[in-house]
Amino acid sequence: MAKRLLEKRGHSVRRGERRARDALAILDESKWVGFGCVLMDVQMPEHGRPSSAPAIIRERERITGRRLPDYRDDGPCDEGG
Repeated sequence: MAKRLLEKRGHSVRRGERRARDALAILDESKWVGFGCVLMDVQMPEHGRPSSAPAIIRERERITGRRLPDYRDDGPCDEGG
């Protein structure tokens, strides 16, 4: 649902398949440029710690000096979104 809403409003959306590391790989491929925010499901079963992806994002911000807001959802992820 979020994907459709963002695209309808003219935004481009890139989606990591089902794992935080997929999303982080997308950010790395782009050199972390061109993204306005990151939407994430904090119930990432692949990661033992739900805070690992946000911690990586915060560390990258500290290094680059660029802020990348992240919005976290702790509810179930919509397959269609």
